Amino acid sequence: MAKMYFDGAGQRILLGKELGRGGEGSVFEVQGDSTLAAKLYHHAVDPQKQAKLRHMIQGQDAQLLKYTSWPQRTLHDRTNGPVVGFLMGKLPDMTAAHMLYGPSYRKQKFPERGWDFLVYCARNLAAAFTVLHERKHVLGDINQGNAYLSGKTSSAVLIDADSYQIDGNGTTFDCEVGVPHFTPPELQGVSSFRGVRRTINHDAFGLALLIFHLLFGGRHPFAGVPLKDGVGESLEESIKQFRFAYSATAAQRLMAPPPLSVPFQVIPQEMALMFEAAFTEAGARGQRPTARQWMDALDRLRTNFRKCPTSANHTFSNHLAECPWCALQRQGVQYFAPVLPKGGAFAGPVSIGEVWNAILAVRPPVSPPVPKPVVAKPTPRARPDGYISALPRWITAGVVVALYAFFLNASPNSAGLLFVLGAIGLSLAYGWGRSASSAVLNERKSALARAESELATANQQFEAHTGPKGFDLRRKQLEDLKNEFDRLPATEKRVIDDLRRTAEDRQLKAYLSTLHIEEARLTGIGDAKRSALASFGIETAADVEWDKVRRIKGFGDKLTGTLVGWRNYHEGQFDFDPSTAVTARDKAIVRNELNQRAHDISRQLQFGLQQLKTFETAQLELASQHSRAILGATQRVAQARADLSVL
Repeated sequence: MAKMYFDGAGQRILLGKELGRGGEGSVFEVQGDSTLAAKLYHHAVDPQKQAKLRHMIQGQDAQLLKYTSWPQRTLHDRTNGPVVGFLMGKLPDMTAAHMLYGPSYRKQKFPERGWDFLVYCARNLAAAFTVLHERKHVLGDINQGNAYLSGKTSSAVLIDADSYQIDGNGTTFDCEVGVPHFTPPELQGVSSFRGVRRTINHDAFGLALLIFHLLFGGRHPFAGVPLKDGVGESLEESIKQFRFAYSATAAQRLMAPPPLSVPFQVIPQEMALMFEAAFTEAGARGQRPTARQWMDALDRLRTNFRKCPTSANHTFSNHLAECPWCALQRQGVQYFAPVLPKGGAFAGPVSIGEVWNAILAVRPPVSPPVPKPVVAKPTPRARPDGYISALPRWITAGVVVALYAFFLNASPNSAGLLFVLGAIGLSLAYGWGRSASSAVLNERKSALARAESELATANQQFEAHTGPKGFDLRRKQLEDLKNEFDRLPATEKRVIDDLRRTAEDRQLKAYLSTLHIEEARLTGIGDAKRSALASFGIETAADVEWDKVRRIKGFGDKLTGTLVGWRNYHEGQFDFDPSTAVTARDKAIVRNELNQRAHDISRQLQFGLQQLKTFETAQLELASQHSRAILGATQRVAQARADLSVL
């Protein structure tokens, strides 16, 4: 049965079913107006909060209503009674931001969305903050739950507007709540936000963090791998110590990014510097980028996108030479769901046969003559001062022995003393000679060995790159690619057969992937811990493994056991369905991957064809380069031999 309330003008408002419930109040639909929703507080509203709501309603405008859940009318349980709630715009098919930036959520709920869409979302989120800040209001309690985005249009709305810090033309209505892992370093450790004046620069920290989440797959900028014991025990401590894990100075901050995270280089240098300012000491001094600056930078990024030639769902900034998402996929990390082709079996590019026939028609080049370099006669390096060769050392030893024999015959009684003196003299002669010559001799022998090795390598390079051998090697590589292409239909059958054999394991993983840590009741694992898990790619029960969790700072045996026990419980609830061992989607994914590989092979063969066509021209330039290398190495061999000859 509908409940009746009154707005501030005494007009009756009928409320329908409950749409959602929070700690402070519940949200209901408004009968007769699908554009509105009503928030009713669970407890009596104090006079200060009532004054705040009335002031907000008086200050509403079109932009605030577009980008926030701004109060539009107060609600009362009787005419002229106290405020018990308010009317606001109903969110049109929107979802919490983490449903889009979290890879596991996004791949399940919005599989068609790529990085370009996330950039649009970030831009619109910055626009929402811009509207708020231009009116001198501060959101304050920024977190992953009060930013909502449309999975269809990328539009953004900031909710929980009644908790914002509101500028009231001389009166400031505080925001008294906050989430630690979204709180800037200078406010970390504040026990209560009551009476704390938030600033637009404080908001800029939380906005930058939300944008980072959107652009970097839900990773938290301060969740990383500590480079020293006692560092990074919690997100809050890392934030307080400015341990930005993706910073250019991250090593000095004793933190490194988590393994297999999105590389910081996916964004242009301009935006990298903006994140540096937002998350380091400069930001705490008031130098964080504003919402308007983020909006402008994201607009510039939107005009510089490139489409991946391999995957239709991969978009990236044109300052990159190759697709970063494909590079991560090759490492086993898939941030975006594949866009599956329509139709039946695998079908590769039809031009492959034509390209291969053209490759076979290219005739190998004639070998250029192997260079016979003429080198200038080298001038040997002189012996170093004090150098004694092997011959003088033996002469010295002979003289010592002869003197010993002479004195032994001349004075037998002093033979023992002379023996000792002779032995000392002989040792000194050998030691002095060896220390004076061995280092020099070995250095020049090593120089000769290096020069001869360089010459051998230069000759090998000349032969491999400039004659038929180099041409044949390149064509053999292209032939291997052509053979791989020819095997792709058989590969499709083999992979699908493998899917049947692994059906139970895949179904189990798919089931566990629907169980999100974000939604689970896990004792001792709050929002900050969940954010840290997500930053290491652990978002669902399917990602939970003892060793992976235990390596994260702040997760000891107890918390790790909690997560593993949660996974094991749900694993025990799983039932295998053999009738869906290999679904149509499974087959489509295989065909999609094989089609991507076929197109990649096609591009490589076309490039290889151009290389073979220009091989003869290119080999002349290579021959010139390698000839210069052979000449240089030959000269160094001659010099090294001359240097050694004088020793």
